[in-house]
Amino acid sequence: MRKISMLELLSNHKVGMLEQVRESEVQASIKDIYDTWKKNKGVTNILKMEMKPWFGRLALKMAVRMLAGKRYSCHEHESGRTRDAMRKFLELAGTFTVSDAIPHLRWLDMGGYEKAMRKTAKEIDYFLEGWIEEHKRKRASGQVKDEQQHFLDAMFSTLEGASSKDYGGFDVETIINSTCLVFLTGITDTLTVTLTWALALLLNNNHVLKKAQAELDIHVGRKRQVQESDLKNIVYLQAIIKETLRLHPPSILLPARDGRRICPGITLALQVVHFILASLIHGFEIKKPSDEPVDMTESFGLSNMKGTPLCVLLAPRLSSYLYEQITG
Repeated sequence: MRKISMLELLSNHKVGMLEQVRESEVQASIKDIYDTWKKNKGVTNILKMEMKPWFGRLALKMAVRMLAGKRYSCHEHESGRTRDAMRKFLELAGTFTVSDAIPHLRWLDMGGYEKAMRKTAKEIDYFLEGWIEEHKRKRASGQVKDEQQHFLDAMFSTLEGASSKDYGGFDVETIINSTCLVFLTGITDTLTVTLTWALALLLNNNHVLKKAQAELDIHVGRKRQVQESDLKNIVYLQAIIKETLRLHPPSILLPARDGRRICPGITLALQVVHFILASLIHGFEIKKPSDEPVDMTESFGLSNMKGTPLCVLLAPRLSSYLYEQITG
């Protein structure tokens, strides 16, 4: 499955092919901020916004688009339901229970964690099975062409005709379901955690934020939006992400640099993190709501999420037509 995943989603060729998808989702989310600012700016021309949900929505939309070719509106009920289920899944996965130490007490379900796990599993199965059924119908009706295939379709094609004996007793749909879950959790949570910490650190070090924006003004200017092709020139921003990962690694279980166990999606993840952060700080002036330092309390769980909200004050840096011309 790792080989299939690398070939069909994480190879340099596939990452390059999905560049337009990533750019359109990021630019559409930037426009969402601008539209919200325009509607709620008030007399101060400043928008107060909590950034963790915005990062989470964008990461989820991007992941779903790459995996299933499905566009999610950040206002759709299903999108919020999916995001909440993924967050709860990661919280529960990192929770220590009494039965972890004393398995014989599992039947007591102290704290109600197993009940919560079953409920969350049903939520996740609900939307994953929905995607799988939708794509099975499309494939059966011939609506999917080879050049339009995304990861779900590629997996169906690769595993077509396979039996449970080939994959340790698991049927094809279970394998596809599980693989998609791995990617969804890996992409959405890692991106949200890393971007939240990066912005928090920048707000606490305003001179670094200004220097990063100056670098973007030099290499991109203020007459267009950031593109992924610009990232190779933005070396100071790359250093910011490296320092963020050093200070606040997204997972407590990150392996050492072993070619065999390192995250197979690291190339894609770093590309997306750099692009989202560059687009955000290039498109908006960002400040803290008060003179107090940003609270850097960490939360408990499988991922190293910031434990408190990240509220910021936003105002556009670019000409209005650059935001309004985005169609998504």
